[in-house]
Amino acid sequence: MRSIGTSQFGWPVGSLPPPDYINAAVLAANSPYTQAVPANASFVLISASQSVDIIVLFSGASDGKGYPANTAAAANFATVANTANGTTLGELNPLLRQLGGATYVSITANASCIVTLSYFN
Repeated sequence: MRSIGTSQFGWPVGSLPPPDYINAAVLAANSPYTQAVPANASFVLISASQSVDIIVLFSGASDGKGYPANTAAAANFATVANTANGTTLGELNPLLRQLGGATYVSITANASCIVTLSYFN
């Protein structure tokens, strides 16, 4: 995988190069989809089709970023509706995230859609 240029704070700068790995999936409404993060991936760009909301939960080995220690936590809307805060709470519609030790990405959509996960090193 290629290295992505980063600022002094570790964020990508300028335009992104083509991703090193892309995964696409068709999601059914309210049905969690979990994928292992490719080796050496540092960032993920998440896109969803149509006007759907997605909940994304990063999990796995933690380097202090607060990811759940379980190996494949499932993101779901019920958890978001019933939990005020915490590391097992999924994030609503994230775009670009630094993976920082996450080994799994779990996505749940509120309606059927296509999602892509574009990984960068």
